[in-house]
Amino acid sequence: MTANRYTKILERIFFAHFKPGAKSVSFLREEIEIAAKDLNIKLPKNLGDLVYSFRFRTEMPECIRATAPGDKSWVIKLTGKATYSFALEKQWIIEPNTGLMRIKIPDATPGKTPPDQKRLFPMD
Repeated sequence: MTANRYTKILERIFFAHFKPGAKSVSFLREEIEIAAKDLNIKLPKNLGDLVYSFRFRTEMPECIRATAPGDKSWVIKLTGKATYSFALEKQWIIEPNTGLMRIKIPDATPGKTPPDQKRLFPMD
């Protein structure tokens, strides 16, 4: 899979500062612009979306994850105005308990009445 521009920019910033054994890697928002220019990549319109994307929506690139020790993972933290830090945090994996009973959740789609129930208010 080809890395998208956000991934390429983030990797460039991370590895510009990373030293083996580091527990945090700081960077400035302006480095997003510098990395995009160095890589000849069109600058994202919303620079904050690159950081937001990897904080909440997207997994860190594999080459960055590979630098973390086994029970830790890299996260991006806000450290000030337009300043950020990659920080090693305990990895949290949430898995469902397979020993618990499944609970069916009724379909609450508006206008759809289950066959075993009467509609209180007729639909016009």
